[in-house]
Amino acid sequence: VSLSLAADGFGYWSLVYAVLAAQFVRMVVAVGWKRHPIAWPHELASIRSELWFGGHVVVSRFALYIRRFADIIIVGRLLGTDALGAYNVAWNQANIAVERVTPIVTRVSPPVLAAAQDDLPALQRYVRIFTEGIALIAFPTSVGLAIVADDFVLLLFGEKWIETIGPLRALAVAGATRSITPILSQVLIAKGLAKKNMQFTVVGAIVIPVFLLVGSRWGLVGVACGWLIGHPLVMGPILLRHALIASGMKLRAYLSALRPALIASIAMAGMVALTRASMPGEWSLGLRFACEVGVGVLVYGIGIIPAYKSRFQNLISLLRAGRRGKR
Repeated sequence: VSLSLAADGFGYWSLVYAVLAAQFVRMVVAVGWKRHPIAWPHELASIRSELWFGGHVVVSRFALYIRRFADIIIVGRLLGTDALGAYNVAWNQANIAVERVTPIVTRVSPPVLAAAQDDLPALQRYVRIFTEGIALIAFPTSVGLAIVADDFVLLLFGEKWIETIGPLRALAVAGATRSITPILSQVLIAKGLAKKNMQFTVVGAIVIPVFLLVGSRWGLVGVACGWLIGHPLVMGPILLRHALIASGMKLRAYLSALRPALIASIAMAGMVALTRASMPGEWSLGLRFACEVGVGVLVYGIGIIPAYKSRFQNLISLLRAGRRGKR
């Protein structure tokens, strides 16, 4: 749809209409796949709890939208359009893990977690599997990008985008922490605590932009550090604490799910940093970057795959079962 409309001269509206078309097709397929009689509810009292539950989820998503684009508004208004362009490049590259890896899991995890809402041991096991699976992919991607950000930007975008290197490093590390928090929100929703999740999300939408606004005094790096400091400082104590209480999960058990990816990522970062320091200065930029990435993949693979191959298999099996609607 977008390509056809763009070819007909619709310009940026082709992107808008494409999104609307995609959502319409999804709705038609969903209704066609699981048919339900369509009628206006005459007794709203009978679905009052469902309406409140859905309303809380909608408000939470709206708050997430505000929080997500607060930095765009702040950078654009206070630092200018040139800075906004550089910041967008840094954001898009730094959040590949958050926007590509995490959604794969979060599209499947809600029904799996909801099915286990009354079985706390099963719920805790699923939380560990989902969290560990996301971390095993997102942590090395984010940490590795932060280490090689300078060569990455210069090789792919050129020297005119050199100002993206600093914010890219901070946003990449922040992306590692942001990648695992959606599962915590889903735990609260699965346990029927959508209102509490909404409250925490609204708090984040109010407080985190304050960190971004204060950070803007130090330019793009300051805004990026606003994410790096503000998100875990705000969302960690409230969201993590209540998600653990709702699932009956101990903090030690949750941290154990993060330990494999964290330890292997730190080891990978150390070896990549050592490799960067020992490479001859006359090497080309492409060769340097290839060596950095190769060493990182090799070190992380040696540290993770033999020891945690079964963990990846558990995650893949759970994702497949979730797509089939099975526990």
